[in-house]
Amino acid sequence: MASLTHPLLTAFRASKPAFGAWITLPGVLSARTAAASSPHLSWVVLDCEHGAISIQPGAAESAHAIAGLGAAAPTTI
Repeated sequence: MASLTHPLLTAFRASKPAFGAWITLPGVLSARTAAASSPHLSWVVLDCEHGAISIQPGAAESAHAIAGLGAAAPTTI
C-alpha cells in the first residue's frame, strides 16, 4: 500500500512552520488557485460557516479539486 502525503502532519513532525490559506469564496477554480498559489502551503481551510461555501456540493467539490493537484497538494481542512 502506498503511503499518502499529508503536508500539515509532515510540517508538525519536522517542527517547521505550517503556512496555509483560508478560503471563503465558493468554486472549484478559487480553491484550486489558492491551493496552487505557493509550494510552501501545508494546509487550506474551506470555511463553510463564515464564508460563502456551502457544505454540499461546494466543500466536497473544492476538496476534490485540491486533491486533484496531486502529491504536492496542501492538506484540506
